[in-house]
Amino acid sequence: IRAEQGIYAKDWTYKEGLIVKKTEDFRVNVTNARVNGIAVISTSPNGMNAKIDNFNHYIGCVVGVEQGSYNNKPAPMIHIKTPAGMERYLIFPQMPDEGGLKAGVDKAKAEKMAGGASAAAPAAAAADPNAAEKLSKLDLLKANGILTEEEYRRERAKLGI
Repeated sequence: IRAEQGIYAKDWTYKEGLIVKKTEDFRVNVTNARVNGIAVISTSPNGMNAKIDNFNHYIGCVVGVEQGSYNNKPAPMIHIKTPAGMERYLIFPQMPDEGGLKAGVDKAKAEKMAGGASAAAPAAAAADPNAAEKLSKLDLLKANGILTEEEYRRERAKLGI
């Protein structure tokens, strides 16, 4: 069982409108394995066709923290791309700690890369120019629970790792 370690967490309330004063509670939690919480979820970086909902993605699917917008105002967002090709944006309007979010995601991704990368990858890359890419895909499949440990080892052995 993989032990998840918390890296960054933030809760805040988003207030929309001057008259209606609608509020939504937002949350983001970043661990060494995943990012989850409540945010605006959109298929585009400008927040079009968005909905506020729960999210839970493996850190390996995170492309990075970027600048997006929601209701025509700048807002930080986490760009997600899954192995199946689904792309989405988690937008955090009125987030009080954008720098902390980016630092937390960057740290989680660095820990994932350090823990998931194989020392044998450079040697395998010399034998097969696509080995590093194949190993990266195997690591992602394993991290997302698609491959068991045994299947993962078997596939690595086929790559000569």
